[in-house]
Amino acid sequence: MIVREHTNADGRVLSYADAQSIRLVEPKPVDDTEKAMMTLQNDTMSALKTMTGQAFDEAFLSTMVHQHDVAIGTVLAGQQLFPKSGVTPIMNSLLPTLRQHRKQAYELLGNAVPKLSVG
Repeated sequence: MIVREHTNADGRVLSYADAQSIRLVEPKPVDDTEKAMMTLQNDTMSALKTMTGQAFDEAFLSTMVHQHDVAIGTVLAGQQLFPKSGVTPIMNSLLPTLRQHRKQAYELLGNAVPKLSVG
């Protein structure tokens, strides 16, 4: 379901860009903060490729929570910057799905991390 929803969202954005003759390219960092964020993301993906089992589950889910937080922040910023643009309906429809995916990853992470018992 999550993959299907992400694929659908990507398709909607690509269709909008095509209809508006907007050429989408890979993002390039505009400052040191963005450069550090992109490096961290690449390093995280590389590290995930080397993990298995419980370590992978926890790292993957933690990454999904973080990446959905970033995506939610990006959409919220876009809504503020472009409140009446043609992409507004796409942003408005993406937000509930992103929040749901974040919640699912967070709940799964809570189930993946071993519980400490007192007593």
